[in-house]
Amino acid sequence: MDIQLTIDTTTLDKFVGLAPKKLAYACANAINATALRIQNDIRAHTARSFTLRPKTREFMLREAAILKPRASVRDGRPFAEISVGQKPGLLLPQFEAGGPRKPVVGKHAAAPIIGAARPTWESSVAPELTFKRLGFIERPTKQDVGRFVTVLDRLGRKRKRRRKAAIWGKADTRFRLHITAAGQRQWKGQRRAFILTSTVKAPLGGVYQRIGPGRDDIRMIYSFVAEQQLRDVLEFLKIAETVGQGYFAEEMENQLNDVLVHDLLKAVA
Repeated sequence: MDIQLTIDTTTLDKFVGLAPKKLAYACANAINATALRIQNDIRAHTARSFTLRPKTREFMLREAAILKPRASVRDGRPFAEISVGQKPGLLLPQFEAGGPRKPVVGKHAAAPIIGAARPTWESSVAPELTFKRLGFIERPTKQDVGRFVTVLDRLGRKRKRRRKAAIWGKADTRFRLHITAAGQRQWKGQRRAFILTSTVKAPLGGVYQRIGPGRDDIRMIYSFVAEQQLRDVLEFLKIAETVGQGYFAEEMENQLNDVLVHDLLKAVA
């Protein structure tokens, strides 16, 4: 008996032709799913390992793991990037390896005292005790900086020009210096605050505030420190490698299974 079968392979040929494209999308989806898992794990670790204050919690978690760009077949990008925020003044990247944190300006940095400038470790510095509100730097007056400035015209000749109001704040500023009865130098600020460059208990000095009429009715609200040691607690690379190695293969298999099941159901429909 001779049995002849005629099979229409049009549908099969169509799916086979689309296989490379389907595989590319499966890879991109697996990469992005893995990257998202890494991002979530890093942020969760950051929330556990750092004391995040309410005002900056959302910002810090967002900067701890930035997922951009993502893998894209359309853009021809077979990878995703996850990074730590690099904004000016952001210390998060330095917590990966740890090490000394040097002052940004000057030789010393002002560390707020818990229970004084900063009510609790979890809270931010009290608004009225920030350096800006304490007003240590004295803004100059017109008499201090002069009403006119000397400029050069187009021919190189010197001319006097009336100083604009916007220039007052840009002129040289100075601290208000006060010499005590004991001959000690103090730099005065608002809210009865003052700076001492050196004391017996604080060799590098600090910011103090008078809280009563007595001679000893003062408290330290900032201490000056030369540098601080940052711990290596971010673990960005460790988490990324662990999650990447353990999750990508599983997610890739899931993506391929989804493609095969989808195509099979479509073929028999």
